[in-house]
Amino acid sequence: MLLLQALVSFVVLCSQALAAPAYTDIQAKVYPPDPPATHHVLMGIKYFDEVEKKELVSEIIIDLYGTVAPMAVENFAVLGKGLSIMTDPQAEGTTLVTYKKTKFTKLIKDDIIEGGEVLPGMTSFSIFGFKWADEGFFLKHDRPGRVALVNDGEPDTNDSRFSISLNSNGSPERDGANVVFGQVIFGYDNLEKIQTSKVSSATHRPEHDITVSYIVVDELKIADTAKLHQEYLEKLDKFEAGDMSQGVKMLPSMATLKEKQKLKDMKTSQLGHPLAKVSYGIIFLLVLYLLAKKKRFLFAKSSANSNSAANVVSLRND
Repeated sequence: MLLLQALVSFVVLCSQALAAPAYTDIQAKVYPPDPPATHHVLMGIKYFDEVEKKELVSEIIIDLYGTVAPMAVENFAVLGKGLSIMTDPQAEGTTLVTYKKTKFTKLIKDDIIEGGEVLPGMTSFSIFGFKWADEGFFLKHDRPGRVALVNDGEPDTNDSRFSISLNSNGSPERDGANVVFGQVIFGYDNLEKIQTSKVSSATHRPEHDITVSYIVVDELKIADTAKLHQEYLEKLDKFEAGDMSQGVKMLPSMATLKEKQKLKDMKTSQLGHPLAKVSYGIIFLLVLYLLAKKKRFLFAKSSANSNSAANVVSLRND
């Protein structure tokens, strides 16, 4: 009986492995070219790892496409950096509205993860008001890792919420309903780990909080965005005409790796990473040690000169 159960379990696991495309399969696929990135975003996501039974933080890097969805990108970038607002006219002080520490409130494996409520339990919010209009559906949900706005299920009801597609085939059913404005370009394998988190079967809310631990936004300095966008449209036309060389793969490029390091440096600078503090502390102590050592050397040399002068015997007869 136990042997039969083990055999059944093995068959189920094998069928699941065959049914779900591996990350390497996704990397091998060629997708239509993406618009020029206007921002790079490093996001650290904290979640409870069911295998290691502890909280972990995994990172993803998102490209934002400000030439096709400028309002969505501006809203995401500003809230990523943080915005001080006055929530109560009668009270003094302001509230920092930011994606940092916000929760992902919906997770459906192999489908989607949603988050971005910056004022949970209070009100919807965006830099354009409580709700704002759709600005077009040029980009499609044609691949995993697509970042899009979340609305109330009706047109023109966008706020701060966003989603990331976890379906290996994208989420074409959301085309024409949710505005795509970004793409996960690094760390999609981390999302595959996060999506195994336990959730409520009724609400799809994670049983353990999944939160934005930190977020760093790098706005690129681009001289001519119109020119870059036109070049992108020409690549897209060639790809749709059958030129697959104009397409892209979900593989980290050298440029991606360089940007990752730049974002990590920005993270260290902006967030005061503990390792950086320790490093600065060690350098400071080393400088003090060298100064003290030099001071002792000079003092010893001075004392030696004084003693030598005191021990000199005069040879003069007068």
